[in-house]
Amino acid sequence: MPSGIAPRPGDVTVPVLTQAGDNPALVQIQARGYSAKYRGLPNKGLFEVGLVFDPQARNLTQADWVAVV
Repeated sequence: MPSGIAPRPGDVTVPVLTQAGDNPALVQIQARGYSAKYRGLPNKGLFEVGLVFDPQARNLTQADWVAVV
């Protein structure tokens, strides 16, 4: 995980699921502004979560997240 900050109960996470290959999920979240409406919520942390799923292995192969300050 890229950050030492972990989500707490009540925090907002913005997940995106993609198929195996490069992990464009976090780039997609930022480029499309998916988390923008959650920024500035009082007493809430915000985490952008990118998940990569391998359809042949039928398993999660990569998970990346970043805490938004």
